[in-house]
Amino acid sequence: NLQAGMVNGWNHLSAPSNHGAFLGNLKYSGENGDWWSSFAIITGQDQNNPANLPTVVNGYANRTRYSFLVSRNLGSRTEYVFHQWLGTQDTGAPGGGTAKWYGIDQYVYYRLNDNWRLGTRVEWFRDQEGTRVGLTQPSNPNKAPLPGSYASWTVGVNWLPTTNVMIRPELRWD
Repeated sequence: NLQAGMVNGWNHLSAPSNHGAFLGNLKYSGENGDWWSSFAIITGQDQNNPANLPTVVNGYANRTRYSFLVSRNLGSRTEYVFHQWLGTQDTGAPGGGTAKWYGIDQYVYYRLNDNWRLGTRVEWFRDQEGTRVGLTQPSNPNKAPLPGSYASWTVGVNWLPTTNVMIRPELRWD
């Protein structure tokens, strides 16, 4: 399965400055449906200082993020998903240079029936230059830059009332 298109940057319907970005995905599923893998990428001009750091010049530069996933059924009801990703922002690091952030997520789901799954996720996230964690918002007591490694663990349920809607309450530890 191959998908490709153009979007207005990250998370924008309309922005103070509109910039087109490429969004693409390639997905392959095994013949008997017990595994699949996908690679997705978004790349284009976007704001290079979302945290409003005083040491990063405001403007627009290339932002790219890729996402690689592999899923494997571990029996008739259990699914394991591995997710690795990397993001970069040109001229987005304090003092200049490229900001980088990356991580690994791992999921295990246990299907109770067609509408209910139990799930758990373990995530490791590295904010190399500290430009993605603690974005400067009035309600956030943390002030960027906050470079470092971060981890979280969640457990919860996934309810699929229809094929296009998922509700997933969870307990989370950071």
